[in-house]
Amino acid sequence: MITHAANSGPAMATTKHAHSLLTAVFRLTAILLLSYVHLSVGASCGVTFPDFPECTLLSPAVALHWRDEGTAVAIALEVDGTWDWLGFGLSEAGGMLGADIMVARRNLTDGVSWWVGDYWSMGFRAPALDTQSQDAVLLSAGWMDRATVAVFRRPLDTCDEQEDMRILRGTSQYFIFAYGKGWGYHGSENRGNAQFALLPLLEQQQQAASPQPAAAAAVPASTPRRLVDSASRLWDVRMENVTIPAQETNYLCRDIEVPNPETKVHITEWKVILENPRLVHHMIIYACAQRPAMPRQLYSCLTMDAACVTFYMMWAPGAEHVMVPEVAGFALGGDSGINWVALQIHYTNPRKQEGLVDNSGFQMTVTTALRQYDMGILALGAVDFLIPPGEPSYTSQPNLCPSTCTGRLRRPVTLLQAGFHMHTLGKSMRTQWFRDGQELPPMGARRAYDFNYQGATFIDASNNVLLPGDELVTTCTWNATSRNTSIRYGESTFDEMCFNFVTYYPREPSIDLCSSVASLSALSGSPMAFCSTLVQVKRWEAAVRSKSLSTIWATYTSLKSTGALVGSVQRNSTPYTPICSNAVASPPPTGPVVASPPPTSPVVASPPPTSPVVASPPPPEVKEPPPLSRPNPPSPKLLKSPPAPPKQKSPPPKPRSPPKPRSPPKPRSPPRPPSPRRQSPSRRH
Repeated sequence: MITHAANSGPAMATTKHAHSLLTAVFRLTAILLLSYVHLSVGASCGVTFPDFPECTLLSPAVALHWRDEGTAVAIALEVDGTWDWLGFGLSEAGGMLGADIMVARRNLTDGVSWWVGDYWSMGFRAPALDTQSQDAVLLSAGWMDRATVAVFRRPLDTCDEQEDMRILRGTSQYFIFAYGKGWGYHGSENRGNAQFALLPLLEQQQQAASPQPAAAAAVPASTPRRLVDSASRLWDVRMENVTIPAQETNYLCRDIEVPNPETKVHITEWKVILENPRLVHHMIIYACAQRPAMPRQLYSCLTMDAACVTFYMMWAPGAEHVMVPEVAGFALGGDSGINWVALQIHYTNPRKQEGLVDNSGFQMTVTTALRQYDMGILALGAVDFLIPPGEPSYTSQPNLCPSTCTGRLRRPVTLLQAGFHMHTLGKSMRTQWFRDGQELPPMGARRAYDFNYQGATFIDASNNVLLPGDELVTTCTWNATSRNTSIRYGESTFDEMCFNFVTYYPREPSIDLCSSVASLSALSGSPMAFCSTLVQVKRWEAAVRSKSLSTIWATYTSLKSTGALVGSVQRNSTPYTPICSNAVASPPPTGPVVASPPPTSPVVASPPPTSPVVASPPPPEVKEPPPLSRPNPPSPKLLKSPPAPPKQKSPPPKPRSPPKPRSPPKPRSPPRPPSPRRQSPSRRH
C-alpha cells in the first residue's frame, strides 16, 4: 500500500499539469474564436463608440451611433467592409426626393485623407453640393477592423431653408444611408432607410407644445410605439378574390361590418396588404354613419352609400405601416357610432390586363383596452381647380381653412401627421399656419412630391397643437407638360387632387373637410368654405353634376342653413420669419486640411479641434455624386443605450433673414487630373 502510494505521486502531478495545459488551450481557443466572431460580425451597437450613448442597426451591415449635443448632433456611421464613401442624411419620403445628405469620401488620389460634403437632391438622380453653405463637419473617418467608419457633426438647424432639412426633436423622420466603392452609384444593395425620432424633446419644447388656453387644456402629445396586450387581435379589411377590371382606372368598393358592433375597440396599428402594387393606386377605409341601406360585397364606388363617406384610414404608396400614439386610437363599434366601414380600392390598369385577381387591403390591430382619445382625419385642400395643359409649374390659388371652421373645435387638438396627396402631375405642396395675425412655421411641406413615394410626414412635435380659431392655407403645384388638355379635380388617376389629410386627436366628428370653394363664393357673393362631413360635400358635388340651377340653389341654401358652409375670409397676418434655433456646432473649415490616416483601432469622435482638422480639399470631382437611397425600409431594431450626459442650455435663438431664392451654383475651378485608381461613376437611376 505504501509503495503504491509512493509510485502514484508523479503520475498524479503529470495528470494535473496536462489538465491545466488543456484548460489553458481551451481558454485561448475560446478567446480567439470570440475575437474572430467579433471581427466577422462587424457593425454593432455598444462596442465601437462607447461615448455615443444612442445606437440603432439600420441594417445587418450598418450601425448608426449618435450623441445629442444640444444645438447639434454628432453622428458616427459604421459599415461592414472597406468602402470609399459613406452617406447619411434626411429625406422627405425615404429616398432621394427632398434629401439632405452628408457624404464622407476617401481621397482616391492619396488614398489616405478623407473629405466631407453637404449635398442635397430633389429627385432620383445624383445629388449636388449645397450652394448656400457647407454645414457638415468631419471629425474622423477611415477603415478599422474590416469596417469603414465616419464621424460627423452638424447643427440641428443649418439656417438653410432651401437645401437642408431640420432635425426635429421628438419627431419621427426619414433617415437614409448608402455606401460604395470608387465614386459612383451605390447599386441596389448598399442603401436603405429608416423612420424614427432621433432626439427627444427638450423640457422647454414640451411645455411650448402644450399651451393652456383659458377655454380648454391642450391634449398632451404622445410618441407612437407598439404596445402588446392580451386584449389585442388582428382584423383584416380586404378584397376577396376580386378580378381587377381590364380598364385604365376603376374604383371598387366593399361594405364590411365591424366584428364588434356592440363593443367599442381602438385600432392601434395597421399594415397594408398589397398583392398587385403596380395596379393599386390607393386604398381608403370610409366610416359609415349608419348601416348601408343595402350592404354589398362588391360594387362601383360611384354608387357608394351616402352614409359611408367619412375618411378613416388611407394608404398611398410610401406608407405601408402605421402605429398610432399610445394615448389614442381609431374607434370602432360600441358608442363610437361606427359599426360598418367601406373599403375603397382605386385600381389603375393602363395596359388593360385581364384575369388579374386581387386580395389587397389592410390588416389592423384592434384592442378592447381603450385609450384616452379617439383619432380623426381632417382633409385640407382644394376641390375646384383647373390646371392648364403644358405648364411646367402651375400653382393653385391658396386654399383657406378659415378660423370660422377651426373655431368649431371644442378644444385644442394634437396634430400627428400630414398626408400630402396629389396624383401623377404633383410637383410640390405645403400647408401654412396662421394664429392671431401671425404666420407660424409651416404645418408641413413636400418640396419634391412624387406620387409613388407619398408616405405621411410627421408634424414637428414641438409645434403640433391646433387651437380653435387658427387658419390653415394649403397650396399645390403641378407639372402639366405631359398633357395637352386641361386637368380638373377628380378621382381618376388622370384627374388631379390637392389634399392634406391631417391625422389628429381627439376627433371632432362634425368636421371631416375644411376647404374654400370658389363656386360657392360665386353664389353667395362672398368667400365660402365647407366645414362639414363629406356627406355634405357629396351632396354639393351631385347638385353641380346635375347642371340644374334650381337643384344647385336648393342644395346651397340647405347647406348654408345647416351650418355646413361658413364664411371664408383670411385675416391680415405678419409673414413667418424663419428663426435659426441652433448655432453652428463647429466652425466650417476655412482652408485645406487633412484628416488622420486610416485608423487601425476603433475610431472615436473627439471634441472639435481648435483649428480645422477635418479633411483634405475635395477629391477630384466626377461630375455628380451618387444617388443615395430609394425607399426599401429595413425595419430597424432600436437599441436602448445609457442616457446621454446632461446637456448645456443652448444659446437663445437668433433671427435670420428669410431664405433667398436659389441661384445657380458658381462655376468651380477645373478639377485635378484623375488618378489611375479612380473609377468612373455610373449614372444609373
